[in-house]
Amino acid sequence: MNDLEVLNEILAAFESGKNIRTCIQFGTVQGCFVVETIEQKEHANQWIFRGGTFMLSTGRYQFLRKVEEGNLVRYIFAPKLEAHPKKLIAFEIS
Repeated sequence: MNDLEVLNEILAAFESGKNIRTCIQFGTVQGCFVVETIEQKEHANQWIFRGGTFMLSTGRYQFLRKVEEGNLVRYIFAPKLEAHPKKLIAFEIS
């Protein structure tokens, strides 16, 4: 799957009423928020996910892998550049 296909799957799940939780992990520290809106930008892979006062842009990330555990589907993205090799983001759909 490419980045745009994955983002469209996440959007379809969001529009169908499924819960989307975004988690950001940097080393051993992790923070998560529930997605309330998804904004598609003019660049195909630079989407903005918002929840509460939090925002995450996918512009500098690329799809890494999909993990399925029971009813939970997790899409994991990693930085396109090696500047932050331990920084990951995940979109969890339940």
